[in-house]
Amino acid sequence: MWPFTTTKETKPLGEDLPADIKDYLIQKNNETKQLNEPGITPTEPFKFEASKNSTKVTKILSSQPPRSEEEKYQFEKYKISNPLTNSVAINCAELEYNLHLCYQQYSPILNMFSYPCFKQQQNLKQCKNLQVDAFKLLHYQDCYNIQQCNAIKIFIDEVFVKNFGELGEATNDSVKVNEFYKDLNEGFNKIWS
Repeated sequence: MWPFTTTKETKPLGEDLPADIKDYLIQKNNETKQLNEPGITPTEPFKFEASKNSTKVTKILSSQPPRSEEEKYQFEKYKISNPLTNSVAINCAELEYNLHLCYQQYSPILNMFSYPCFKQQQNLKQCKNLQVDAFKLLHYQDCYNIQQCNAIKIFIDEVFVKNFGELGEATNDSVKVNEFYKDLNEGFNKIWS
């Protein structure tokens, strides 16, 4: 027998909690399964509930007409060459180039005690985080043709520049971040209509 394994059966998480604490935690959990039947209280946490946008995307995808083999091939080729990470890198390319220029101008002798290009690094990191959120919010992985995928990429880039500036100068401003997400939510209905 392997020395690091045990034969002891494992209990589900929370099994050993007292009933009153378990009931309290289920009541306070926002992500609890909601049952439509009157008189039945939620009994188990349900973390991944389908959102309104996910159901709309699923409905639109199921209503798409069938494609020819050539169209399928071209679309799959496009999806392979344009994954989420590449699209984020393309949308944040100007910030990355700005960081590269900063590194070129950095002199370890003149700036011995300073952290090189910290602001540009933070702007690039924030850009990538916001772009990933935006692509996920707009269901980029589920786009159904090349034109829609390109429209999502262009829309996200335009909304980013509109809210944060060409080089992401305002990515730390919470008001601008809220406006960014508001614009994305408004754009979702235009992209997925």
